[in-house]
Amino acid sequence: FFNALSDATMKIVQIIMCYMPLGILFLIAGKIIEVEDWEIFRKLGLYMATVLTGLAIHSIVILPLIYFIVVRKNPFRFAMGMAQALLTALMISSSSATLPVTFRCAEENNQVDKRITRFVLPVGATINMDGTALYEAVAAVFIAQLNDLDLGIGQIITIRDRFRTMVNVLGDAFGTGIVEKLSKKELEQMDVSSEVNIVNPFALESTILDNEDSDTKKSYVNGGFAVDKSDTISFTQTSQF
Repeated sequence: FFNALSDATMKIVQIIMCYMPLGILFLIAGKIIEVEDWEIFRKLGLYMATVLTGLAIHSIVILPLIYFIVVRKNPFRFAMGMAQALLTALMISSSSATLPVTFRCAEENNQVDKRITRFVLPVGATINMDGTALYEAVAAVFIAQLNDLDLGIGQIITIRDRFRTMVNVLGDAFGTGIVEKLSKKELEQMDVSSEVNIVNPFALESTILDNEDSDTKKSYVNGGFAVDKSDTISFTQTSQF
């Protein structure tokens, strides 16, 4: 029941997110028409170009380079395996809503261990803000320039420094591949230990009786007394009267 409810909720969220860009377009259309200074659109275009250029450099150069250095595999082939998840993220603009597709792409297309994906991807969807960090830094500079505030080199570096830690966070998909590479030995040890049957060290060993001497240790009852068979007993015939 709960799995079906979760699937239905995710489907509804995906439908809403697909139509959300159209709704936002009509929401801001009135404000755009009221704008008198069309020079702002040129500045906005430069701002968008700056953000997209930074995102392209980060996703096409920096992240693949880190993945290649650590894993020593083709990062672009890995990225192609995540194509469906990337397209879903582009449409719905939500890392958390994209998680089911990201799980499937990482596990089925790129053969990443399930234990790694189920740990790294949810954490990455929450705290991995490298793209957002780049956007926020450029947005701060753009808003300052829009209000005729000239930022110096030191102020721009200060703005970027606040987000530097988040920018260094790897992408979700590349993070799973790198963590799997670094945890390969531990995963193999876990697989081996789960397959081996643990033997109880306190198990009692079975005792084997010596059949040759067993007859000499048996006893029988003769006239109410226990007599060992190993003892030699001689019976005499009573004289007949």
